[in-house]
Amino acid sequence: AAHAFLVPTIITYERLREEGEQAGMPRELVHKVGDLVERGVDVLRMAEEKGLPIAYGSDLLGAMHPYQAAGIALHLQAQSPSAVLAALTIGPARLFDLEDEIGVIKRGAIADLLVVAGGDVTSDPTILMNEENLVYVVKSGRIVVDRS
Repeated sequence: AAHAFLVPTIITYERLREEGEQAGMPRELVHKVGDLVERGVDVLRMAEEKGLPIAYGSDLLGAMHPYQAAGIALHLQAQSPSAVLAALTIGPARLFDLEDEIGVIKRGAIADLLVVAGGDVTSDPTILMNEENLVYVVKSGRIVVDRS
């Protein structure tokens, strides 16, 4: 476990609880999801308290994919805003041993860059949950969203 990470996918359980039946999941399985959201937040809180490495994840597919950023609010129930931002950025970089390439802003980095309106994302990462707050999105060195 020298290089173990927690990648909680709590938002997946939240969305299954809300839309599982609509997505074709049998009602019995939706009910089994039950308290997994709360339990997932508890596990995330324990991992944070113990200083375990955390990277953000969702596992959402298809029609549920647009809810990926909604998991930020769930993370904030167990982590500080700065810890959530780290889980979104440097956490995945460390998970994949790509700290010099992703999760950083520097020449030669391959990570995407978001320019955000609506407040200070370091104190309120939920700003990222609203797509309209994304003023610019730079992907592979090219601006792919420009709402300026």
